[in-house]
Amino acid sequence: SAFLLNRSSDLDIMYQDDKLANSEDTKGNARKYFFLRHKSQFLNEYVAHDPFSDIIESMTRFILEKKPIENQAKFDKIRFFFEFSEIFDIAQRIQLNIKHLEG
Repeated sequence: SAFLLNRSSDLDIMYQDDKLANSEDTKGNARKYFFLRHKSQFLNEYVAHDPFSDIIESMTRFILEKKPIENQAKFDKIRFFFEFSEIFDIAQRIQLNIKHLEG
């Protein structure tokens, strides 16, 4: 819930300010252009349209990848999970289980 609280107000402001993202007649193109205008905020185009997917993608990358060193907001979403030692411990166990299955 802390993730949502930190991110949802920023997303709401971006969507409200972006008139194309709210246009029904050009919704498909509007979503793509919304992502392109806010590319530094999202890990990929898909998650730009759904806050829940944004959280899942960020957590998946947190579990499967190293801590990002890039200094963009989209990577702050991944670094967010490193603030919680219990989640970090779970991620390490998942990584060990994956290595065990691979090898």
